Amino acid sequence: MATTETELPARSSPSATAVAPERDEVEYPEGHWIAQSVGHGDAVRQAATALHYYFRERADVLVAMELVVYYQRGNNKVWLQPDVQVVFGVEHCGSRGSFRVWEEGKAPDFVLEVASPSTAEQDALHKAREYARIGVREYWRLDPAGSLMETPLEGYVASAGQYEQVQPVEGAGPMALTECVECRSGGLGA
Repeated sequence: MATTETELPARSSPSATAVAPERDEVEYPEGHWIAQSVGHGDAVRQAATALHYYFRERADVLVAMELVVYYQRGNNKVWLQPDVQVVFGVEHCGSRGSFRVWEEGKAPDFVLEVASPSTAEQDALHKAREYARIGVREYWRLDPAGSLMETPLEGYVASAGQYEQVQPVEGAGPMALTECVECRSGGLGA
């Protein structure tokens, strides 16, 4: 298994456990999604649909597509917008316009980024570091075209302060995400 040098924080981020002022004077606007291509948009939608279906009987699981994650209270300029995220132990609310780590007490448990020529490098480097820093337990990358990564689907799981790559999935697409979740011992959300 390959490991990275990225240190992972405790399960909840420091900003999530800090005592915050009663009123928050900062607005946290909703994100805006523009797919990089039709194929990118299709892959994001298919992955989110597969995960929605997989967790359909769990009211305590949020599966969201392109939902902005704010992780510093009082700073609306610092945010991430995963292509797909899964969060356990939170209410699935259809009117949710953003995900605020300090309100939920945790970062998303699972994040998927779909690679495109314009985002692949940023997803692999910058976003991976940021997701690790805020406490995301699983980080996955999907290459629907099969030309930007070594394998079409790569997953990394937080273990002992680092991301460890899970066994590569051969010939996988967005729908294979649920099989990956199912086949790992314990699985996501166990």
